[in-house]
Amino acid sequence: MNTQAESSSPLKRSQTASPEPPDGAQRTVKKPKPLVPSQSFAEVLQGMPANGSTLAQPNEPTRIDFNKSLVFQLLDAQIHPKDSDSGGSGGALLFGVTEEGLHVLVHVSVSTLPDVASRDAAQRILSHYKIPAMSWMELPAGKYKEAIEPVSHNHKEVTILPEDILLQPLERKTAPLKILSFDIETNVPANNTFTDYSNRAELPVLQIGNILESTVDDNPQTFRIIFTLKRCPPITGAEVRYYFDEKKLLSAWRDFVVRSDPDIVTGFNIGIFDLNYLLLRAEELGVPDFACLGRLKGVNSIVRKGVPNLARQFADAPVLAGRLVLDIRQYIVIHFPEMRTNLNAACQTFLDTKKEDLDFKIINKLQAGTDMDRRKLAVYCLKDSYLPLRLLKQLQCLENSVAEARHGPDPFVSFGRFLRAGRSG
Repeated sequence: MNTQAESSSPLKRSQTASPEPPDGAQRTVKKPKPLVPSQSFAEVLQGMPANGSTLAQPNEPTRIDFNKSLVFQLLDAQIHPKDSDSGGSGGALLFGVTEEGLHVLVHVSVSTLPDVASRDAAQRILSHYKIPAMSWMELPAGKYKEAIEPVSHNHKEVTILPEDILLQPLERKTAPLKILSFDIETNVPANNTFTDYSNRAELPVLQIGNILESTVDDNPQTFRIIFTLKRCPPITGAEVRYYFDEKKLLSAWRDFVVRSDPDIVTGFNIGIFDLNYLLLRAEELGVPDFACLGRLKGVNSIVRKGVPNLARQFADAPVLAGRLVLDIRQYIVIHFPEMRTNLNAACQTFLDTKKEDLDFKIINKLQAGTDMDRRKLAVYCLKDSYLPLRLLKQLQCLENSVAEARHGPDPFVSFGRFLRAGRSG
């Protein structure tokens, strides 16, 4: 590694210029070309590249060469699951991605750091060593070792002393990431309004649409798949999996998430509705291990119960350990507060397109209808999964959020926590 320069952080960092902080002004977003107005999304899917054959498969684990430095980009930091009851006084976990797209989990003890009552272990290490969001980090050869008790599904799991970690320039290119955008369709209540799902989810989940995409520039891949309750005919451009048992549908989707292993999970209002509803519905049906949607083995994503749906905040979004949840509706609420905050309005404003032409009030009728009726609903659901991904790229939600996290009032908060809380960190 090149010579390191001392900074104000106890960790060492290469001497580079920091990016300018965002000025907070209203952004002007240039619209892309329309997504073939008046054309069904089923026809659009036909013209898309074939599904990436390997994208939905986990990367093969690799052997750790402890004679080489391990360099990765930090995704998020959390406390060790064994310390959750005590606030994480014993250790922090750093989730990262290497330039090759391999997932790393680094165990770091914080027992020697100053105790700060208001901060858990993860926050203590980030603030003490001044580690900004999405930092590039280096574990020098000979300074780290294999973790004795692995706790995650990650490819590499190691331990190191915090003072041995090196920070690399922030300006490095972003590591290759997997992004999953999803949307769910449920039965619609008789009054067409979800009045209360604060503790229970009584209406069945009918479909879950998913668009999985890689950010590798030289070989980008996309994988489109939908899980449906009851039979659904094939859809060109997407994989269709149908089930006659809702429990099996939910279990299959959970397995897909864990197996495809996305770094970022996105969608429109998923932090307030989709994730919470899926977790509550799986609990209602008794789906084993459904709540283990993150990268830590046996650690459940938790719904904050007792919060009426109209009072639920983005900060209440379930935590998917080791994955970043970036809700596009939350981003628009924060950055474009004067806008109507529904998906159709956002797409018309920024993408010059709109949702599939289907009135949500007929969802129950379509579900109870023919196979082709359910196919029409599946196309609708897939488009509602696709549009948030286009908005994420068009509005540069990830890039802007990273910049705001780095230059916010608490620049060393974990990025996952920042995304849940918004600009307040």
